[in-house]
Amino acid sequence: MIRELHLRLKKWISELNLFEKSSSNEQTLGRERFATRIFLISFLCLLIIISIISSLILHTVNKSESSPYLSRFEYLLNKYPKALNCPCSKIGITYSTFVTINVEFHQVCSSQFILKPWIESVFAQRNTLFSESDDFHQILSFFWQIIADFCTISNQSLNAAIINFNSSFILTPTALSKDVIENQIYSDLNIYIQSIQTKLAQHLLAVQRTIAGNQYVSALTNNFYFVSSTEQNSLRMSPKQWNNCSCMRITGCPHPAMINETIIPGMIMDCYLIDATLSSTLECYYNQTCFSLLHPSMSMKLLSTDKNKQFSFNSTIQSLLEKLMIDNLTIIIHFDLFYDHCKPVFCSYSYSHRFDILFIITTLISSFGVLSFILPFIVQLIVMIIFGCKGNNSNRSVKEIIINECRSIFGKIININLFENGMTDEKYIYEQRIIIIFSKQEQLITISEPTEEDYQNLYEKYNSTLVCPCSQISIPYETFLNVTFLLHQICSSNLVSIQWINYLSSFNPMNVPDWIVEPVAKDFRVFGTSYFEFLQIFCLLANLTIENTQKTFLTTELISKNLLSPDIFQQKTTDLMDIFVRTTQNTFIEIYQWLQVINTINLFITGTKSNFDGYIENNQVLLMDLYLNQGVFIRDGYVTGAGVVTFYRQCAPQSCSYTIIQRRQDFILLLFLLISTSQGLNQILRLSIPLLSQLILSYLRKFLSSNRSIVRISTIQRFKRLLKSIRYFNLFRSDKKNAISLSLQLIYTRVYLILFTICLIILIFYNSIIDRTRTIVTSNPNLEDYQQLLKLYPDNVNCPCTQITIPYAQIITELNVTSFHQVCTTSLLGNMVQLGRFSGSTTVSDGLKFDSWRYSFLNGLTILCSLSQNYVKNNIEMLLSSTMLAYQTIPRNIFHQQINTTITRFQNELPITFNQTLELIRATNHDNALIAFFPSNWNIFVADDNISFLTSPVIYNLTDMNTTCSCATERSCTMPVILYDFESNMYVNLPEGVVYSCTLVEIILHSSLFCFYSKTCVLRYRQLSAQPPLRPTYFDQITANIFNSSLTRFAMNDTIETMVSSMFIESWSSNTSYENFFETCSPSQCISTYRYRFDIIEIFTIFLSIYAGLALILRFLIPHLFTIINKIRNCNRVQPLNTS
Repeated sequence: MIRELHLRLKKWISELNLFEKSSSNEQTLGRERFATRIFLISFLCLLIIISIISSLILHTVNKSESSPYLSRFEYLLNKYPKALNCPCSKIGITYSTFVTINVEFHQVCSSQFILKPWIESVFAQRNTLFSESDDFHQILSFFWQIIADFCTISNQSLNAAIINFNSSFILTPTALSKDVIENQIYSDLNIYIQSIQTKLAQHLLAVQRTIAGNQYVSALTNNFYFVSSTEQNSLRMSPKQWNNCSCMRITGCPHPAMINETIIPGMIMDCYLIDATLSSTLECYYNQTCFSLLHPSMSMKLLSTDKNKQFSFNSTIQSLLEKLMIDNLTIIIHFDLFYDHCKPVFCSYSYSHRFDILFIITTLISSFGVLSFILPFIVQLIVMIIFGCKGNNSNRSVKEIIINECRSIFGKIININLFENGMTDEKYIYEQRIIIIFSKQEQLITISEPTEEDYQNLYEKYNSTLVCPCSQISIPYETFLNVTFLLHQICSSNLVSIQWINYLSSFNPMNVPDWIVEPVAKDFRVFGTSYFEFLQIFCLLANLTIENTQKTFLTTELISKNLLSPDIFQQKTTDLMDIFVRTTQNTFIEIYQWLQVINTINLFITGTKSNFDGYIENNQVLLMDLYLNQGVFIRDGYVTGAGVVTFYRQCAPQSCSYTIIQRRQDFILLLFLLISTSQGLNQILRLSIPLLSQLILSYLRKFLSSNRSIVRISTIQRFKRLLKSIRYFNLFRSDKKNAISLSLQLIYTRVYLILFTICLIILIFYNSIIDRTRTIVTSNPNLEDYQQLLKLYPDNVNCPCTQITIPYAQIITELNVTSFHQVCTTSLLGNMVQLGRFSGSTTVSDGLKFDSWRYSFLNGLTILCSLSQNYVKNNIEMLLSSTMLAYQTIPRNIFHQQINTTITRFQNELPITFNQTLELIRATNHDNALIAFFPSNWNIFVADDNISFLTSPVIYNLTDMNTTCSCATERSCTMPVILYDFESNMYVNLPEGVVYSCTLVEIILHSSLFCFYSKTCVLRYRQLSAQPPLRPTYFDQITANIFNSSLTRFAMNDTIETMVSSMFIESWSSNTSYENFFETCSPSQCISTYRYRFDIIEIFTIFLSIYAGLALILRFLIPHLFTIINKIRNCNRVQPLNTS
């Protein structure tokens, strides 16, 4: 059976003739069969080649998914990390909505050692009166006060940073990966923390060096001690010395602390308590033996080494403070919450792949029509050439044969009849012409591991679509930026050298003769050390400010998912350097302004007696102030550089992808598409035109015979004729006219139509649901054009800025404080206090009487107001001089959201940083136990030997609360000021709200302006305090100056500390201009893309290209398929036995 089948197949192949015509004879039959074999072999080979090529073609597929869940997003991100785009429905997302920060400070900050009961009990442990003894017990209370203040400052600073961080936004137009989000969060939070750490270190050093340079005297006599001059009953000051080291040195004289000649582990003594504490460790409080040495009669739970995570038991306080006392910082990122707030409406992605089955099938089907049209002509030409050379006309050359055959083929083309059949008539010969519309196609091309040269070449050609994902998305500035600076020559001269300062500090002011220590003459050697030390301080602060700003700046990470283009990189680095320079300059100015609070408001006495004088009365020292003013000038410069090559190497892109949008330019592909669609049109027209022509002719006959009497055909008869035409519709008509053949032809036709329709619907449906993207380029768009594009394509409008760095000064048209509190902007308070007094009247400090120190109060309040106003002004200038990075235009709502976020963050940061510095100064002044000549916070007594002196803190007895408060352990001790009312013979609290405290800063901060909102209170205060009595003519003038409570947001009884915490700011005003932003951005073009699926032109083109091939395949397969089925059925049929 197999042999028989093989013989039949061989015979069928040998007799197969695809070029058989009605005019074929025995002479042409051999040629036709030979042409058939060449045709089949060529046809199969070409199909194989086309299938291989189509399977290797890189095919770009664009897809989108609506509102994907997080799990689906993560799957898509993992599968298509470079091409996934999920626009967020909410672009600005606050960190507080999905980030949780947990902080663990060093265990000492949560121990009982920093609580007030422990500090007071340790203070009670010292001698009743301090002497110049080196007994370490006398400073332990201050040691713990300093640590307690450091814990408080660190806690407040970090909490402020976290609050500010939580209120800031992560501005992302698309959903980002968890890794990118984490890097962004860690980078942003690290910037906040580093900024606070750097600023705290700078300000602390400035305060330390300013105090040391001014030679302020500590009440614990650690740096200076008092010496009486018996001849003039006055005071002299002598610096302390240890091992030939004088406390005149600005760096102090650190040495080990001792108790009864026993060195205490980790404890350091120095000229100032802050310096001593920073150099010390807490190791003694981890060990019971050492603790008992310090506190023999006390019991306390000690620190444990097991609780430390970052620090060791012998870490210095300086190292703890540099880390803000943070032992552990945990950041918990709830990525699911971020994704919920982002809530992308859709996710689009594209990928390129080979071996697309449907694409291969579609291509092969289209190829059938093309090859069936082209190959017959080529094969016949080849056969004619071959047989022509072998024939009798061998004298003709091959060239002549080819020319003749080409003429013959051309003639056939001219006279071609596409509707040839048995019923053909010459009057029904038609022509067809085709216009093919070619659509643009988008193709994604990826280059693996590009070199710098490759990237440069790609950028020059495809800069608008080139994307190179970085393998390292966070890159520190220091890897691609270099910053150098140059200070004024004074800072590198010998005048600020350690040798020169040490030489000057070796001079003891006690060696100056008594007769020269007068206000009319000063020996330069007495304050010469301070003079050059201040030059050294400012040079040091300038250098340190630059270095710290540089350190923070260079360790800041640039978060970039993709490689920045050279132009954008250069503009970005230039902008970063400008910001660095302005930040450094303003930071230094800010530090310099803060020094006024130390040097002017707080009236501390100096060891050189440059600002006070004193005399002894009743064995107690009375102090008087002298006026002193100092200034210094520092000039600085900067040189910067950047390296784009280094940035490229740090980014290290593993691949670069770019998209090209172009029309089909391959001639073969164009010809292929032209022929395939022509074949489709050919087949359609062959079916439709005859029917259409018959319909037209029938109407023409009807029109021409309208005057004749004709038999009218009813609609039912017409419908029956139509059904009959459909029923006997035959696409497989042949010369055989018998009933069996016609029946088979009708069956073939119906199967053909069913299969053809199913295959065509499947292929067209598949192509109609494929995601496609179309790009529209708008050149030189204006604002109206851009807004119109946003309405049409809200998710995919990209308008790159020609200027990516936009100064805030151009887009923030207004940013200022509308008003400060009235006390800062008017002279109302001064008028209420001073009107009606004699001009030139002076004040003498008299404790609780406000009038005796009213000038100092007003002057200190004026300095705080001026400091707040200058601080706001400088920081606004710094903000406006910085730039906004805008790689492309953004919608108006996003612009306002981003700018308002920046302004709000700026407004929130100002009071925080302002009060951190003020708190640091207050704590440092108190913890160093500095002596102020007003108000008196320490009493100085003559010792029993009538030569040395003892100091004792001022104690405030609060009779109403039956408590006491010591200026040694509490800087905020307060008592209300009083005036004596002669009518009632009693003291009254006037001005109400004003208090008396340990230092002038504390007096101002803990007082309120409550009385100065009330006419009654002000008049009563002025009447009781006036000597001689206040004349009635001044009553109206004074009461006309009271504060208006309706003009302030602060409560009347708010302390000045509350107002200072807001920098006396009543209100802000700001205005932004989106028009200026767009104009400065100045996009040269806008690229709009939109996704679509159903494109009638593309679907119609595909339909035409596959129609002819599909028709040809089915027309060939169906008859043979039925033949095979019938033979199988005949083989399985049981044949009856022939009994005969």
